[in-house]
Amino acid sequence: MVFLLGASGYIGQAFANELSHRKIPFTPLSRREIDYANFRTLRAALLKTKPDFVINAAGFTGKPNVDACEN
Repeated sequence: MVFLLGASGYIGQAFANELSHRKIPFTPLSRREIDYANFRTLRAALLKTKPDFVINAAGFTGKPNVDACEN
C-alpha cells in the first residue's frame, strides 16, 4: 500500500490517477485530513497504516505569501 501525501494538489492528483490506473492500493491524504508538518501526527498515521511506500507530493508555499517560506 502507498501513502500519498499532498493528494489534492496538482502533482498529488497525477500520482493518484496513475496509482488508480495501475490498480495500486493507496491512501490519499491532504493537509485538511492530516497535519503532516507535525512530526507526531505524521508518525502516528504511518504507524497506524504501515504503508510499503510513501510518496510526498505535498508542497509548502508559505502564508500569506511565498516569502513566508524563507522565514
